[in-house]
Amino acid sequence: MKIKIIANKKNINFIFSMIILTILFNSCSSKKGVITGYISYPGQEIPNDLKVCAINIETGRKFCVQYTDTVYHSYTIKVPEGIYYVYATTNKFEKKAYYTEFVKCGLKIDCPSHEKIKILVKSNDTIKNINPQDWYE
Repeated sequence: MKIKIIANKKNINFIFSMIILTILFNSCSSKKGVITGYISYPGQEIPNDLKVCAINIETGRKFCVQYTDTVYHSYTIKVPEGIYYVYATTNKFEKKAYYTEFVKCGLKIDCPSHEKIKILVKSNDTIKNINPQDWYE
């Protein structure tokens, strides 16, 4: 009789452990999406310390990547689901370059708005052409 009880307790402990591990795994692996785009800089070359960041509008959490693609000047940021503003920044320039209406308009002098654009990221989405290039705000 004791052997059966021990075996049952081991089975219950094993099942309980598996349930806990499943819960932990699912909570740690949050649903993520990707934001990609291209960067530019007002000058002849892009500074080596330039980084691109996505800041969650609701939580204030910031996700940044260091600029490394010196050929195509592109970036990719993996972020949890949410609504984001995307910007580029460097220590060489005090301003941040956001992805704005000015960028969507073609960076032309007659583009009237520099309003930041909210980026909605859902699980497994890839949001392309989010180009934080408005250094002129």
